[in-house]
Amino acid sequence: MTAAEAIRDLFPARKLERLLLVAPPDADAALFDNSVARRGRYSNYPPYGLGIIATVARSLGIEVRLLNLNHEMLKAVAGEGSLVYGDFVAHAIRAVVTEFRPDMVGVTCICSMTHDSAVAVCREIRDVAPQLPLALGGVHVTNCFMGGELSSGVLDAYAMVDIFFLYESELSFRRFVDTVRGEEAQLCQIAVQSGGVRYIADGQCLPAEHEIDILPAHDLMKSGELSSFGTIGSFFCLKAGLVRVTTVLSNRGCRGGCAYCSVRNFNGPGVRHRSVSSVIEELTLLKESFGINHVMWLDDDFLFDGRRAINLFNEMVRSNLGITWDCTNGVVAASCTDELITAAAASGCIGLNLGIESGNPEILRRARKPGTVSQFLKAAEVLRKHQQINSRAYLMIGFPDETYSMVKDTLDLALEMKLDWYNINILKPLPNTEMGDEMMRRAMKSANSEETRFSTGPYAKKVGRALQHNPFDTAKGGAVPDADELAEIWSYMNYRINYDRLFDQDPGLKLDQHLKYLTHISRTVAPEDPIPLYFMLLLQQKKSGTASPEDLEILEALVAASDVKRKTLAFFGLCADDFKHQK
Repeated sequence: MTAAEAIRDLFPARKLERLLLVAPPDADAALFDNSVARRGRYSNYPPYGLGIIATVARSLGIEVRLLNLNHEMLKAVAGEGSLVYGDFVAHAIRAVVTEFRPDMVGVTCICSMTHDSAVAVCREIRDVAPQLPLALGGVHVTNCFMGGELSSGVLDAYAMVDIFFLYESELSFRRFVDTVRGEEAQLCQIAVQSGGVRYIADGQCLPAEHEIDILPAHDLMKSGELSSFGTIGSFFCLKAGLVRVTTVLSNRGCRGGCAYCSVRNFNGPGVRHRSVSSVIEELTLLKESFGINHVMWLDDDFLFDGRRAINLFNEMVRSNLGITWDCTNGVVAASCTDELITAAAASGCIGLNLGIESGNPEILRRARKPGTVSQFLKAAEVLRKHQQINSRAYLMIGFPDETYSMVKDTLDLALEMKLDWYNINILKPLPNTEMGDEMMRRAMKSANSEETRFSTGPYAKKVGRALQHNPFDTAKGGAVPDADELAEIWSYMNYRINYDRLFDQDPGLKLDQHLKYLTHISRTVAPEDPIPLYFMLLLQQKKSGTASPEDLEILEALVAASDVKRKTLAFFGLCADDFKHQK
């Protein structure tokens, strides 16, 4: 049997008139916490890939519904709401399948963190409609197929799925629909399960640059309401008043081939751009039809073509849309020239993340990072000229064979760059990457264990530790830190490069940015952490002369209830009594 024959067996009536697309909750029931959802901590990104498929399906005369379970759950618990995870998911799926009566259901699984959630959603769909063709796509699914035996256990969890769409699926979906309708089509990037056997249509058919000017179905994605119930990106908290945020993808792919990243595996080599006119059309739609006033670019290499980026920024200014934007996903430092960043600032940029990762040249070489220490320093110099742009960087520690002294290079670089904030992560390479495979071979991670799941934001495990000493004040320079030592290093670095320098922060725009961000951390992200709360009080005092008595009471209650938190503050020479003269 061929893949085409297996597909036609699934659709004996040769029709696909109604398509239901489902985005699972970001994480499974074991990780979901109603109280965290109520305070707006969880992310609520639009299912952009499903939105693109919805647009393609509509162009083929197919009626589409989109069930974004992550959004519906966050919306349900907003305010004082609460839900039972499994019951809510089951009811939502049963209701839409019963009412809409689709000819097929398509589910997405973007990252490994969503694996268990996607499995549960697929099982529920199969229970509700045993004979309904069920399809699954996304980066995680593609990695499962590319990973061979390493991912077989993960892939086997999707035994209830009939069809797998791999890589970018606009073209392969069109050919799939033609096949369902009995037409001749060259299938590609698709696998079909039948009778326990997988039939795979080999060959890639990624859309070319001229084929990606597609506006996703923002109406089905509910783009205008997503940010009311969760977070999108890292910079929205810098905006004053009510802000509606969503995402836009202006290009696909990345110039880099970082050893811990799977972007190139999924998108292929190089970068493909949408036309500037198509991007402006989408921004105009978002502003005029959905009230969007801030966007986060989803691009993995947004500034790859500097001239094209400047043209886009100039068109944004000329169109007078009044939309601000950020690059939470990060940009390549080498692209941050004076001309480009000046144009970015004029077009509404309020925040950029630089992909730095390490300050050690040997680690950068091993990781195949597209950047050098000198490029990082030059980019930081450019960004410091534009105060309205909140400039941040991504750092990583825990690379294979990375020693204390190598990590110290990263700490020293961050202090020299003097950016506004640094997001530090302990390395957890994505599945089916060169570095991920290396760590598996070293038995640092089991291929099928939950340790291979990449978790982020509120779903990530807390890595910080209470400190009793400076981890770099030892004779361990050539030693490789273990997991516990990395947690200590993380805590020390986080304080040294993000908080300690705030003692010298002068009043002005940068102080206002820091205060907004620390307020967000203290009230939404980490309300139990005394350090951001302490520095929020400090900046309140610097800005207005007094720190909030109510916030000071919260700090005093935190340290009174926890000896560990009191000692954490004390290690860095901090104490709630530093503000007692205000009481």
